[in-house]
Amino acid sequence: LGWDGKLEDFNSLSNAKAVLQFQYLHGIQEYHGLGIESPKPSVDLYLNKLVADLFIQKAISNSLYFKLGWRLHSTHVRKIEEGNIDNSLIGIPNAFDSGGLTEVGYDTRDSEYEPYRGQRVYLQGYFPRQSIGSSFSFDRILLWGEGYWPLNLKTQVKLYSAFCSLSDTAPFGWYSQLSGTIPFPGLRPTRYMDRSLLALGGEIRWKRWSPLTLFAFSN
Repeated sequence: LGWDGKLEDFNSLSNAKAVLQFQYLHGIQEYHGLGIESPKPSVDLYLNKLVADLFIQKAISNSLYFKLGWRLHSTHVRKIEEGNIDNSLIGIPNAFDSGGLTEVGYDTRDSEYEPYRGQRVYLQGYFPRQSIGSSFSFDRILLWGEGYWPLNLKTQVKLYSAFCSLSDTAPFGWYSQLSGTIPFPGLRPTRYMDRSLLALGGEIRWKRWSPLTLFAFSN
């Protein structure tokens, strides 16, 4: 069971918007272990997870922007299925954290949802601290880049890269996931997890028969 939501209020005079977005998950997540050498067998984690962000986004120019806000996060692992996976790697399974959220980005895409051309690069930081009410103090850094180049009216190339890093004191709910934290095609969301991840990929898309699109990718 999951629930995602987003509310926005845009002020054209100040060229800024206030955004409230949240995500709630109540269900089962596969856990294969940590690292690129994690095995294919998995165990099931029964968990609840809530993430809520409230931030102001301000345009500096036509392509530059920054965000400043606050984040609340809670993860509760209700049960861990027995299996051959080392559960000790999960670290801190139950956690509440809260802290400042910052992001600066460069975005020249022609569409936020279905871009045809342009690039986007952003650096995001999340910094919970016990001194301001969080149960844990840690740092989370996410660097993301993507670019779209049309070869003709029906063919497009997309390249993307990402780096996500957590400090050692971060709870399990923030461990990075390929196809989760870092959206990459062809992988189940929890197949590869770790405190830090670096990923590169590319796609070529052919739109031959509307509304169908064919694409090949490599990660």
